[in-house]
Amino acid sequence: LDYQSGERLELCTCAHAEENAIAVAGQNLHGSAIFVSAGVPCYLCCRKIINSGIKYVFCLGNDYPKSEVSVWMLKSAGLDVYRVNKEWINNEDDDKLVKYSKIS
Repeated sequence: LDYQSGERLELCTCAHAEENAIAVAGQNLHGSAIFVSAGVPCYLCCRKIINSGIKYVFCLGNDYPKSEVSVWMLKSAGLDVYRVNKEWINNEDDDKLVKYSKIS
């Protein structure tokens, strides 16, 4: 349909990893954390994350297009959103590295 990544998400036929994780985890997610390997999730996944009761979002990787909308949604709903430091992963000297930082 000639749409760019991050546009017209309501027409996408795939299920994103965040949607699958929430569906498989069940209903008791209040106060839990989700780790997202594709960066800040799309706004449709953010709606599901917010409504599931998840409290903490840890983001690794490149952000989904238009991530500023997603960050705004998550923060407006009272969730804590963090960027994971890629250098920390699989690093033997991880005590000296910042593991993650809050996205403001």
